[in-house]
Amino acid sequence: MNNYIYLILSRSNTAPAKLIRFCTKSEISHVSISMDMSLHSMYSFGRKKVNNFLCGGFICEDLDGDFYTKYFSSYVYVYRIPISYRTWNNLNNYLEYIYQVRNKYKYNFLGVFTTYFGIGINRKHCYFCSEFIAEILLKFKICKIKNDIHTYRPEYFKELDNKQLVYEGEICQYKNFLNDNNFLEQKEVAL
Repeated sequence: MNNYIYLILSRSNTAPAKLIRFCTKSEISHVSISMDMSLHSMYSFGRKKVNNFLCGGFICEDLDGDFYTKYFSSYVYVYRIPISYRTWNNLNNYLEYIYQVRNKYKYNFLGVFTTYFGIGINRKHCYFCSEFIAEILLKFKICKIKNDIHTYRPEYFKELDNKQLVYEGEICQYKNFLNDNNFLEQKEVAL
């Protein structure tokens, strides 16, 4: 049986997301990681409160949570990456640990700003979303990362070699996609 992690690349219509897309000239402004296809728990760095982007840090997003309830038309790409059971288990334990001590982690606002100029800043316990996910992929030897993780942008994840596209569309339609067993079977064969 194959084990997978899921990368969720997203584009919402929040002011910070629009600014990130403008600065990076990309359609993608955020990335999260999930340990299962349901996307029940999506880990990343971002806003802790849906109406206050300045309060940021390590977060666990949920399809039914405040953010995706408010920004239900967010456009996403969901990719899966095959990994060993051992790697899956170690990564899952790591993410659960980080979540338990999440209050010591902060959002790397300075790093996001300097990334625009191609300058990476490594700050202890501070990350922006793509910096954190890139570090995970390296730390657990899941993928080779071609760029400096401290200047890694969400759209760069589209360039990974071993990913498979599972879903593309509005986040509000993802549950329908999961419930459509006939479509899921066709996608599994195609992958």
